[in-house]
Amino acid sequence: MAYCGTSNTKATKLLLSFISSDVSDDVKRSAVISLGFLFINNHSALPQILNMLVISYNAHVRYGTAMALGISGAGKGNQETLLMLEPMLNDTSDFVR
Repeated sequence: MAYCGTSNTKATKLLLSFISSDVSDDVKRSAVISLGFLFINNHSALPQILNMLVISYNAHVRYGTAMALGISGAGKGNQETLLMLEPMLNDTSDFVR
């Protein structure tokens, strides 16, 4: 939370490494959600970072992606964010929907 709203590159790389290499689904989900807080002031940059995570095989990562997009884009009306969230309404996992 120390980096909340900063869009810090070092923190982004660290969170992305947790997402790709950690074995725990809880850690992966939390890291993706943390990206939403990290980019809360720069919401237009987040969809570019999360575009591949939306189609992840891991439902926890997809859930975290939806939450991160919701956190960073809340009330901002970013069309790209809405286009990424729309297919997730029909996700196979209940908790992602």
